Amino acid sequence: MNASLILRIFSEATKIVKQWAKRRAIYHFNFGYLNGISIMIMVAKVMHLMAQNGTLTLDNASMTIQSIVEMFFSTYAAWAWSSTDVHKRTIFLPSIANPEDLPWSALSNCVMPIVCPYPPYKCTTL
Repeated sequence: MNASLILRIFSEATKIVKQWAKRRAIYHFNFGYLNGISIMIMVAKVMHLMAQNGTLTLDNASMTIQSIVEMFFSTYAAWAWSSTDVHKRTIFLPSIANPEDLPWSALSNCVMPIVCPYPPYKCTTL
């Protein structure tokens, strides 16, 4: 896989989701909504899930961007956002080797716990 192609696909998918969030007025860091970092983490998580299940292919870049965006919306539409169990509703990347290192008590105050992938582990939507 060509790294520059993967980066371009990631960038385009992120731009599409960012524009979607702006159009729906849910893109604003100061009010606890989605922001650039949280959207990048969410898109990266979807790409990781797609690579794990074999649906991420780079045969056709435009189809890949479309499939990533479709998977983004289907994944997060079904996400357990309203769960009282913070473990179920937290989004983090596999770069966090030990999820027990996450500040679970602080994350329980976050409506959309999307965790920065490197220490200090913080919710990106607070």
